[in-house]
Amino acid sequence: YRDHPALGQWILWNEPTGGHERTEESLAHWRRWLPEHYGGDIDRLNRRWLTGYRTFSEIPFPEEIPYEAHRGHVWNSYGPWLADWQARAAWLVEELAWVRDLVRDIDPDTETCVNPTAVLKNQAESGTDLDGIGRVVDVIGATYHPAWGFTFADRSQFPALMAAGVRLQASLPSVQRVEVTEVQSGNTLNSSHRPCDVGSGEIARFFLSGLAAGAKSVTGWCLNVRSHDFEAGDWGLLDDMDRPSERSRMLRRVHDRLAVALEHTGAWSQSEPRAWVAMDSRSHAIEWVEASGRAAVPGRLANDGAHGAALLAVGLMQAGISTTLTPMDNLPDRAPAAGFVALTHVVGWDSTVVDRLLSFVGSSGTLLLDATSGRKDLDSTLHRPWPGGLAERIGLRATGLRTRPEGYEISLHGLPAGRWLLARLTAELEADAGWEAWTEPRFSLDGQPCVWERPYGRGRIVVARGMLGPSLVHAPECLPTVTHVLERVCPPIPGSIHPVGGHPATDVVPIDVERGELAAVFAPDSIDRDGKPIRLHMARGEYLDFWTSDVIQVAADGEVTLSATDGIALLWRAPSSPLSA
Repeated sequence: YRDHPALGQWILWNEPTGGHERTEESLAHWRRWLPEHYGGDIDRLNRRWLTGYRTFSEIPFPEEIPYEAHRGHVWNSYGPWLADWQARAAWLVEELAWVRDLVRDIDPDTETCVNPTAVLKNQAESGTDLDGIGRVVDVIGATYHPAWGFTFADRSQFPALMAAGVRLQASLPSVQRVEVTEVQSGNTLNSSHRPCDVGSGEIARFFLSGLAAGAKSVTGWCLNVRSHDFEAGDWGLLDDMDRPSERSRMLRRVHDRLAVALEHTGAWSQSEPRAWVAMDSRSHAIEWVEASGRAAVPGRLANDGAHGAALLAVGLMQAGISTTLTPMDNLPDRAPAAGFVALTHVVGWDSTVVDRLLSFVGSSGTLLLDATSGRKDLDSTLHRPWPGGLAERIGLRATGLRTRPEGYEISLHGLPAGRWLLARLTAELEADAGWEAWTEPRFSLDGQPCVWERPYGRGRIVVARGMLGPSLVHAPECLPTVTHVLERVCPPIPGSIHPVGGHPATDVVPIDVERGELAAVFAPDSIDRDGKPIRLHMARGEYLDFWTSDVIQVAADGEVTLSATDGIALLWRAPSSPLSA
């Protein structure tokens, strides 16, 4: 294929993961990797693992380390498993680099890519080091088949989740460019966890949301249906007779409208974030170990941190706020105007990140953390006091959690507002630290406040006493409460484009362009909104909607309604020239 004119990219490995294979080769890698990880010090390993090995070469896989009667028991040391995921991730990076080098011997020029699936999920469980993968390839992609990967979310949130995944990958230091390598482009019946079709408006939103978030390209998985065996008739962009469909016709419209938009705006790029939500694979590792071999309890499942962070990011995007998911070490230490950082169910972190967090807050930022964030360090040792490294410096020392399997009912202005999962934070507050309780929301059980806040430097720190992200995953009826919290800690900037009037499924993705100002708005199809228009608040003036070619005048009150039949608007305000399309 090297000289074929259709070759645009080498995908080194389709949907790679650092899997759990147990082979002679993987055991040899494990025994090679451990001395590097522990600096050649077998005593250091033994102290952490509570073992008595004489050499690294005799160490078996983690599941074989305990006595036979103890295997699979929850009381075993976490140490081997916290090492296991890193070893698997490192081996995957090594294997990808090996494949890349083979390709480079044949073709030194064509770009390389891989498309991992573990983006908005527990990356430790799947042995996925996105930053390490980014060092190997020219382009890092991803596979987004919502019927497989987004079953934790409402269907209306799928486009925003794709945008969140793109922005997460783009935030990593090693990553040069991001693409969406595979996106669902047809119906599913036999495959996936939650079979579903994809409508024409949805497929347009899937493609446009990835591009708006900064992906350099978005690709549908297949143009023709499979005709044999498993998945026969599934996934196709065309119909089952291999003819054009409403979906393929919609992609033609996407192409045509993008051509018009790019002619006016120039190149698109990801907008600078105003808000960051932490998603850290090292914290995921602790969640994964603690979820393994235990009852499946919402609030302590392996993916609760990752899925919860993703849904919290979606909530911010639904307020029109440019938001990025990123690991803890990538969080900024200086706040932009009205800058915001959220830590939800980040169960473990290293205390060295605290200086960065407090520098961000001190420079006028807002920090939000919830009840289960910062309990442990990255070796799964309890911070005392916790949250780790923050407790003494902010005058809030967690004394524990109070757990109820049914969760905690919440009231907002005296009305039921859902529940927060499983646990409630108890803490000692220093009298002179400036902490104050919010008057709303409240725990229905005893009327206690759900949120505490204090000033810090030029910014503020806000502590929610329950699990925010995991509650969105497993108790979505709490959405009004979480939305209330987000609106107070990170309100829209005046004049920015954001939904108003109770449209929780409408999200806005600002886009940096060479000319003028552009924002993409995504909402469910009109039929799924019962024919209701979407209402936006935006700066007064004249806008061009590239999707419909309509010129929109925003009146003095700063509000406008759009029919948005396909659930799409591409709103552009020109620098100073007349508008036309």
